[in-house]
Amino acid sequence: MVYGQIAAAVVLTALVIAALSLVIYTFLTGISPMPTGPKVAPVLKQAVTMLYPATEPPPRTAFELGCGWGSLLLPLTSLLPHTEWHAWERSPVPYWVTRLRLAIGRGKTGPVRCQREDFFKADLSEADLVVCYLYPGAMTRLSQKLAREAKPTCWIVSHTFRLPGRTPDREITCNDLYHTPIYCYRGGGIHQQSDDPSHSGAASHSQTVS
Repeated sequence: MVYGQIAAAVVLTALVIAALSLVIYTFLTGISPMPTGPKVAPVLKQAVTMLYPATEPPPRTAFELGCGWGSLLLPLTSLLPHTEWHAWERSPVPYWVTRLRLAIGRGKTGPVRCQREDFFKADLSEADLVVCYLYPGAMTRLSQKLAREAKPTCWIVSHTFRLPGRTPDREITCNDLYHTPIYCYRGGGIHQQSDDPSHSGAASHSQTVS
């Protein structure tokens, strides 16, 4: 009886600490760690598949900026098992959940380095693919960072939110409740588009996927 009460108290304390941690890091980062919806994740995988078809080599290095609970990181690492993945998540609870999910799924994914750090301090110059699900304020900062660091051949895939001041090269609308958009951009900034004849200054492809 006593041991049961102690166990219940420990579990309750852990839940309270976890909840407080989520609230604190939501305040610090400006957004709560939102999982990618079950209808959106397959469409985002399809978008990445279109960018890297089987006839072309996969990206050597891919970054997920703000991996949350791992609901997008795990299927993408399974899709591209030969890609070296780097993921960032500051909030400790979703970070450790993602680490646990990666450990359980070991052998089904490629190499993944998950870091509990601020991705705005990371060097994005080595990325061939950048995936993110952020919020408007962070997208503004990210757009500036990509313009400084991303190479012209890098693909940026953004869940829901646009890069300010940029026209996506491809846009996919999910057939979910919110008609979630997926935006794909080539290169770090507008100034790079003139260096690549594949850029016309307008979205080259737009579609709705169920």
